[in-house]
Amino acid sequence: MGTLRILPVTNWRKAGTTSSHHGPYGQGYTRATMVGTKGCYTAM
Repeated sequence: MGTLRILPVTNWRKAGTTSSHHGPYGQGYTRATMVGTKGCYTAM
């Protein structure tokens, strides 16, 4: 299971370096960050 958890991180890193926020990975990451911040603010 450790390997499976590490793989996605490597893929995201590669995608982030190749296509900043234009790629689907970048958009998904930005969306996740926005949702995370919203959740944090709501919790506070």
